[in-house]
Amino acid sequence: MQVKPGGFTIPAGESHTLQPGGNHIMIMALTEPIKAGDEVTVTLNLGSGESIEFQAQAKESSAGDEPYHEGTDDEGSTPSPSASMDMG
Repeated sequence: MQVKPGGFTIPAGESHTLQPGGNHIMIMALTEPIKAGDEVTVTLNLGSGESIEFQAQAKESSAGDEPYHEGTDDEGSTPSPSASMDMG
């Protein structure tokens, strides 16, 4: 797992699928656990400076059992604190 340099570029009118095992947004350093069924507020900070906020429901997943070193990605770099998505 590592930060995607430059984030994701999504041309206007198009979409980009986020999914486990592919491109995804990882929430690190939680102050409280998120349980399946919880509603969470997610804020995406876009490259344009705009922020988009939405609600997401937590679901069960077998992902997340990988070893992580808190505060770094697998390359030892500190990930950025926010996701970047350029919507055009």
